[in-house]
Amino acid sequence: MNKLTIGLMAAGLALGVRADVQTWNATSHVDTNWNTTSANWDDGAVWKNGNAAVFPAGGAPTAVTEEIHLSALTNKATSNIRLQGSGKLVFEGSKPQIKGSSVENRFDCSIESANRLNISGSGVVLL
Repeated sequence: MNKLTIGLMAAGLALGVRADVQTWNATSHVDTNWNTTSANWDDGAVWKNGNAAVFPAGGAPTAVTEEIHLSALTNKATSNIRLQGSGKLVFEGSKPQIKGSSVENRFDCSIESANRLNISGSGVVLL
């Protein structure tokens, strides 16, 4: 086996790795925009397309300001969340999902998924 074959095999394995989870930093975010440039995620990180999103707390509406690719969205808040804006949430993967907590989970932005979008949880999901 040569170096090229090993490199291609490693790249193939890397593509099969499951998406990371990023948590919205509700207390010290830069702004309320969900995009790939605002450092509003865990430890001041920017959003990385393809990851899974977790919202641990509700509060001010979050503005989706560009096309965001994600595998799942989980609301763990005890108060309502609202995602709005001119951007679009594009759910990817074979089992994309929205999991809501026992509150209102409102989506006032475009949502797209090539596969069936699984919606679960004890809260209300408004699309």
